[in-house]
Parts: sequence; structure tokens; C-alpha cells
Amino acid sequence: MDNQELTPANIKINDKVIEHLLKFGESIELDSSSFIFRENDDTDDVYIIIEGQVEVLTTDYKDSLVRIALLDKGSIFGEMSIFLKNSRSASIRTTVKSTLLKMNKKQFLEALTKIPAFTLNLMNILTTRLFTMNKRFVNLTHYKINMAIAFFMKNELILKKVPNPIKLNPKEVAEKVGLDFNEFLKGLMYFEREKIIINLNTDDILNVTFGLISDKLDEFIEKTAYQKI
Repeated sequence: MDNQELTPANIKINDKVIEHLLKFGESIELDSSSFIFRENDDTDDVYIIIEGQVEVLTTDYKDSLVRIALLDKGSIFGEMSIFLKNSRSASIRTTVKSTLLKMNKKQFLEALTKIPAFTLNLMNILTTRLFTMNKRFVNLTHYKINMAIAFFMKNELILKKVPNPIKLNPKEVAEKVGLDFNEFLKGLMYFEREKIIINLNTDDILNVTFGLISDKLDEFIEKTAYQKI
């Protein structure tokens, strides 16, 4: 998924609203590569980018930081910690020297009550963000299912040289890889469409058979494992 899809595209806090908001918070300047907050921090300040750019980062399964979005002038971030009363769901770091408007919880809520244009602006942003987050969640769910099955087939079938045709019990395998029964079956059908497995036979739902093409499985893992979701 393109990074642009993860941000509220074309919907920003406009300049006139920012001018009013400066009365409720403070302007701060940060050098490039400065962390504003980190994932799981227990803070609830809200930020709007006046000038510059930041990146949204999350931690992958290797405990490495992965960029999931870029935000630039007029973008707001950090407000969900106030609405949901939870810790930070991602890390934010500047990519260039940046100027930000920082508001604490009290200042942010006061601004919402006193600047109707800000409230409307924010509602539009949150609505768009919710839509793109739902799309991303669906993509991420499919990704996790397919990768769980792919690594199972690689580690338990290819590397252990299980010959074709392969016979397995989907219910037992699904439990082993942390999927439910239907997710596993849908995953097998996906791999058949991608021609990674062939001659899939599900007539006996607890005794499925298929042929596995190892080269195509390797291509799939290499192509998919590190893609941005």
C-alpha cells in the first residue's frame, strides 16, 4: 500500500485555523531526525506541523522501525491518545528541520470548543483517517494469514522435503500457525489462485491434498515478506 493512503490525503489544518491555534499552544522547533514521541509512550500532547515533515514509524517483527506514513505542513498527529486515552500507537520522528505547534490536552480541548472551524477541520480528517485505517486493517489481516501459511509451507513442507502430493489436516495446521479453520482454507485457495499450489482437493475437508511449487513459494515470500502494508 502506498504511504499516501495511510494519511488523510488533501485534508489538512488550514493556515487560518493554525493562526488561531497558536494562541492555545506553543511553537517548537526541532532538528531533523528528532523523535517527538515513541511508540507506547504515555503522553497526550497534540501536534500540528507548521513547517517541515515527520515520519510515522512502527516496530516490525525484527524490532526494527518501519516507516508507515509521511506527514507534512498542516498535518495533525497525537490527538488519538486524547480521544482513546491510550499510549502512543506509533513513533513520530522529523525527517527535516521542522516547526510544530504543540498543545497539551487542556489546550487542545479548549481550542475545539472555541474554534468551530478547527472542530470541522478535525472531523473531516478523522473521518478520512478512519476510512484509510479500515482499508489498511483488511490488507494487514490478509497479509498475516498468507505469510503464516507461506512460512508453514516453507519450513514444514519444503525444507523437510515432504513430497507431492501433500496431504494435511487443515484444522490441525491452522491451530499450529495461529489461524482459524476458515482462514486457513481461504489462504490455501488464495495460493491456488496464485498458482503456488496446484490440484487443490478439499472434498474431504479434514484431509486436504495439493501439489506445492517450491520456486513460486520462494518468489512469493521474497516479494511479500517486506512489503509496506
